[in-house]
Amino acid sequence: MAGARHLALITYDVADDRDRRKLAAFLEEHMTRVQGSVFEGWMTRSEAHKIARLGAALVGESESIRLYFIPRGAISACGAWGFPPAPCPDGALIL
Repeated sequence: MAGARHLALITYDVADDRDRRKLAAFLEEHMTRVQGSVFEGWMTRSEAHKIARLGAALVGESESIRLYFIPRGAISACGAWGFPPAPCPDGALIL
């Protein structure tokens, strides 16, 4: 399903401090930061790929940005402890 929303994870390993700050600020506009270099949010594949491509344009070519999807059906096999709670598409919390 092209318009289906998935839990998208974007992670990065960016050595340059300035580039890392730019990328983090950009991702925080679109996703929830769950760890220093890990962001998540419910979105379509095309939305997530667009965010990842725009983020990659903010940093050098030698830096690493990764995009992963967790389909709705696989969420029950996932877990989240601590803060912030895992985001859900319908406002529910995953416990």
